[in-house]
Amino acid sequence: MYKIYCDETWTASNVKVKKGYWVFYGVMLEETYEEILLQDIEKFKKDNGFFQNGKFTEIKWKKVNEGWQRPGTGLIPRYKYFLKNIFFKHLKTKNITFGCLHIEKEEYERVKPEFQLSQPENKHNFFFMLYFQFLFHCFIKTQVKSNPCSIFIDNRNLGGKKGKYNLTKLRDILNKKVYRIYNPPNQKELWYEFQRRFHDVVKLVNLEDSKEKPLIQLSDLCAGFVRYILENQISPPPIKNQNDLFIQNESKLSESAKEELAIYFYKSLREINGYDDINLTKRSWHYRFNVFPFKI
Repeated sequence: MYKIYCDETWTASNVKVKKGYWVFYGVMLEETYEEILLQDIEKFKKDNGFFQNGKFTEIKWKKVNEGWQRPGTGLIPRYKYFLKNIFFKHLKTKNITFGCLHIEKEEYERVKPEFQLSQPENKHNFFFMLYFQFLFHCFIKTQVKSNPCSIFIDNRNLGGKKGKYNLTKLRDILNKKVYRIYNPPNQKELWYEFQRRFHDVVKLVNLEDSKEKPLIQLSDLCAGFVRYILENQISPPPIKNQNDLFIQNESKLSESAKEELAIYFYKSLREINGYDDINLTKRSWHYRFNVFPFKI
């Protein structure tokens, strides 16, 4: 059984950036490995001051800049340690997968009203369409295939004022797509057991509170770096032994913790064996790190 923990994020209207984006993102792992990863995260939090008043505090993108300029906080080193010894460690051992779909905010806002006019019966269909593209292309098509999986989405922004999304519909759409792949046109119907199996690949789509789900927090942090890099159009940094230019530029004082950590994330990602060609503004189908720039 695979588990996928995911959420979405977007560029706020009051933030000055080169380009605004919507990003759908998540991490996936096999259920048997989940406890190992959670234990690593729990140990890190206990050892590094993310445990207060008897509760674990969140490690999230929006918290990156909190107090980063105050002497003695050691926030940036702790986040770098977290990335190196949690995210990249498990990415290198091929035990987790990160995937994201990004679409320019201008295109999102231009197309959404047109899409909703064409399908007025459900104002959520545009959101479902993007979530489907993200989940199917970043996880289900590439790795899950006909294996069972459960999907957990952060409920922070779902539903709005007029009710919650029909998550059963999203599950059914994904299952129908998987079934069509395994039972293409002009081919005899698969016998019942295979039909049932392929039609029920996605067992569950559920809402979760990110405050209680460290793996949603992990994916949130990584997606924050990706969005920051996209918003500021940061070029792929050279990796070790490529040239000295980036090394010289690294010594300059960063304008924010977000900038410093985003560049650290980008560089560390490209230093993984076989990942040196990753450009986060372009499509990447690396087995454990999928980036899907989406255009409508």
